[in-house]
Amino acid sequence: GRGVDQQGPAPSESVAGTARDPKNVVPICVWLASDEGGVANGRIFGARGHVIGLYTEPYHERVLRFDEPFLDIDTLFEVWPATLGSEAFAPSTERA
Repeated sequence: GRGVDQQGPAPSESVAGTARDPKNVVPICVWLASDEGGVANGRIFGARGHVIGLYTEPYHERVLRFDEPFLDIDTLFEVWPATLGSEAFAPSTERA
């Protein structure tokens, strides 16, 4: 990763007022937390620079269901390769 200059300003301070300023994320966060933002419940937004984006809806590519209410972690490691881990997360060119 990038080294942080211990003598200089924090990265969040050095980008103040630029597109990389963390304050650019605040407006969408406040709107989503407001009563008006309730209309967007379950939607996915992104904020970067001077851009707020709405993403397309995700879809379940693979699903793993269990009869037990809480999944035992050892069981997940055991069944992963043949279930969710099958096809090694190859990028899909088709959507169901």
